[in-house]
Amino acid sequence: MRDEKGIDDKILAVSVKDPAVADYTSHEQLPPHTLREIRRVFEDYKILEQKQVIVEDFLGAEDAIRILDEALDLYRKLRRGEVTRK
Repeated sequence: MRDEKGIDDKILAVSVKDPAVADYTSHEQLPPHTLREIRRVFEDYKILEQKQVIVEDFLGAEDAIRILDEALDLYRKLRRGEVTRK
């Protein structure tokens, strides 16, 4: 997502123990209407906050892992006092 503050990554995950989704390994396997519903949730909750948002393309699991790794690295640096909050 991109809002007034810039890029705002969202990670979507499902339980591998949920039989309704356990066989999916990529968002590309989801029915198109499901992806539209997910996109709409993020668009609508920003509308309720009277903010604009652009929901960009969905990325894959490798990108999600990279984003999480970057976030954890930044968090560790913050905890050690190596960076400060913006």
